[in-house]
Amino acid sequence: MTRRLFFVFAGLYFVVAGVIAVALMRASPGPSEQDIHGIGIGSYDKPGGIMYISGRRLHCIPAPQPSAYTSQCSIPIEGKPLTILAAHNHATPLDDFDGSCQASYDERSWPCHFRWRHVHVPWFAYLDAPLTLSAQQLDALRRQYWIENLPEAVFLRFAGVSVVASTAMAALLSMLWWWPTRTNRLGILSRVAVVSLIAMLGSGIGALFLISGFWD
Repeated sequence: MTRRLFFVFAGLYFVVAGVIAVALMRASPGPSEQDIHGIGIGSYDKPGGIMYISGRRLHCIPAPQPSAYTSQCSIPIEGKPLTILAAHNHATPLDDFDGSCQASYDERSWPCHFRWRHVHVPWFAYLDAPLTLSAQQLDALRRQYWIENLPEAVFLRFAGVSVVASTAMAALLSMLWWWPTRTNRLGILSRVAVVSLIAMLGSGIGALFLISGFWD
């Protein structure tokens, strides 16, 4: 009975892990083929700081032509559409941004420029003027898009915990699966060690992939 309950618990663990993985993917920076990988609203030296939104949450279409821009991305903010026109040369070296963007919100145009989100995450469209949003509204949006606004240390801790938990879960599962067969105990321990090593490497690589867009 205890063995069966543990298998049920393990199944729930992997379901939760899958849900977390999907949530991280949805909050990660936009795909490379997208002109805007994310948005930063506000600035560090103003009330409310910077609030980030993943590019995957944007609705992007080709920009109306004729235009100097190649794409148009939009997202509702406080019940009003924020629209950003953007263009950049994907072949440009990453240390030399060759792009431009222009935002419109609340029937006004707002200056926009590209900067890095992290050292390997370029093409974030920054709106240093926080539109018409108050610090309280920025905080509310930060809570709404809370994953992309978490500190880097949280993602690193998540990676460490996921590796330890997944390795321990794989070891216990394989032990419970093979131990009752009463075959060569040394052989069983060897197989458990191999499974644990594979789980450690797999979960480590998977965790680093999932959080790669959230830290330097």
